[in-house]
Amino acid sequence: RSFCIIRKNLAKDYEIEVDASEAPVLNKLLDSPQPYESSMANLNILENEIFPLIDAYKNVFGDEKELKLKSIKLAIGGSNIDYVTIRENDLTKYDVKPTLSGLRDFIQENDDSILGFLDCEYISEEGNVIYLNCEKVEVSDNIYSLKIKILASMQQRGYFLQEEHKYYGLQLFIIIESRKPNDDKLFKFLKELGIDWELIFFRRRLAIHDWTEIECQKNSENLKCFIRAKYDTLNYFDINNIIRIIV
Repeated sequence: RSFCIIRKNLAKDYEIEVDASEAPVLNKLLDSPQPYESSMANLNILENEIFPLIDAYKNVFGDEKELKLKSIKLAIGGSNIDYVTIRENDLTKYDVKPTLSGLRDFIQENDDSILGFLDCEYISEEGNVIYLNCEKVEVSDNIYSLKIKILASMQQRGYFLQEEHKYYGLQLFIIIESRKPNDDKLFKFLKELGIDWELIFFRRRLAIHDWTEIECQKNSENLKCFIRAKYDTLNYFDINNIIRIIV
């Protein structure tokens, strides 16, 4: 199995509001610990970064393979200090499909009353605060699963405080698990996302070639190993004679 992980730093372009949470009381009542801050992200993140992925996904894998909405928490109200929250399981009560496209339609129809989306899950073992989690399994014959997540890592808080001057550094992750790393539909999906995978592969091959050349120039033993691996028909004496001529 192989994994393709795409990460985008959202902290550079989007703001997030942080407030104190009910964790000082809740953590004495609940089994799973909650973060001591409550944070709200702007809807622009979903509109600009997430919803365009729906069309890219459907263009490659088809309309029938919907991305399942696993977790989100929306803030609905009049202001950032006066709102109620609804989660993904509440959306079904409003006849909203539990999919990413269903979430998009709901937000577009209720744009005036939705203030943003909040942290909805805290995985204490990983130190990750989850804001959005979508997944589709058995995407194609060779792709086992595709996940889309927006999260903030508590372990990386120091970095974002130093570099972005922000308490929470939101990041977008697209995680693709496939049977093989060179699947055609995987490459097509990357192109839909604007990722030039051919250029990435080209740079990688050049880097490996340059590294091999440098290592062979530094040490004749490395050169022997390279020749032995590349030309398996050559025997011990042939390789030594070649090295003697070159060196």
